[in-house]
Amino acid sequence: MSIYRMRCLVCLLGVVLLTGAALTATAQYVPRENMGQCPSPTSDAVLFGGELPEFEPTVVGSPVTSWPSSYNFCRTMDTLYCSLAGLGGILPEALIYGNMLRCLDGDINGPLVDDPYADTPITISVNSAGECTVIYDGVRIIENEPLPGWAPQAGWSMGFGGRTGGSRDFHVVDDFNLMSPPLMYSEEFAEGPGAGSLYQDAYVHQITNQLVLTPREYSRQGSWTFPVPSPANVFQVSYTQFIGGGGSTGADGMCFHYGPNGNQSFGEYGPGGGLTVTFRTHGDEANKVVLTYNDAKLIVADPPWDGAGGRVSLRTPDVIPVSGNDMPDGQYELALLAYVLNTPTHPLYDDAHAAIQ
Repeated sequence: MSIYRMRCLVCLLGVVLLTGAALTATAQYVPRENMGQCPSPTSDAVLFGGELPEFEPTVVGSPVTSWPSSYNFCRTMDTLYCSLAGLGGILPEALIYGNMLRCLDGDINGPLVDDPYADTPITISVNSAGECTVIYDGVRIIENEPLPGWAPQAGWSMGFGGRTGGSRDFHVVDDFNLMSPPLMYSEEFAEGPGAGSLYQDAYVHQITNQLVLTPREYSRQGSWTFPVPSPANVFQVSYTQFIGGGGSTGADGMCFHYGPNGNQSFGEYGPGGGLTVTFRTHGDEANKVVLTYNDAKLIVADPPWDGAGGRVSLRTPDVIPVSGNDMPDGQYELALLAYVLNTPTHPLYDDAHAAIQ
């Protein structure tokens, strides 16, 4: 069992304690031998008996609701729980969580993935005066910085690159959108690299549908670029990114690049030439955003203030595995279990209390 799952079991015990004293079990939970002995997931026999409160995925122990829309995840969970076999040799208090986790692994709540979700919004733009602005998570960290001799050329490409070395991190991109009228291009990577090309270690994750520039491995480099049909003298690019997962000493960073030489693998400082916005996480420029044009460093900017006297980190040290519906692994199940334990009319109420005795 992974360390993370063991932590979840500790969380489970906390949830149980918070629910109050467990009732004396009337019978030990015995899973059915096959699904045919269980109610249908669409049967009224396993209804909760009312609409559930809204679920907050970032709050441990939040109340739960059906997911998604008309599909009743909670009802289907009951049906699967009815038929799953117990985990041999495991502590009784882990049984119900183990079975719920197996439901999750069974793709009811979406498959488990270790890759994080890109959730930090970035906007990079150049105006008609040839000035560049960079907005990090809603805060302008570079504003109207002149690009001397700004002159995009035919044949330039646009995209992203990332690199790891003696330290490692995920570098992930999603929800890319370019506006440079009449040119408009959006890419959610739902069907692979789209109009772009992948180089070296970059790939599109088959479950999360995100662009992964580098996996969380040492000495990796990857990029994704697409050809821009005509010079984009004025443009705005928006996307989301994630850097991190490599612990306290991850590295090295990633970049947005618009310029020549993009039909190759490159790292956080770009392939050379053109416009590069680097998000550097290691060395002398660790936790800095570097704006470069035609290999001339124009400005080195800090991330936004964090509200506690410091700066927001460009990277997140640890990654919590998530399920396919963007909910952190285990939180939905723990919240559901808390609801079951506190709802005497729920069909699994007695079995749940029996399982944790």
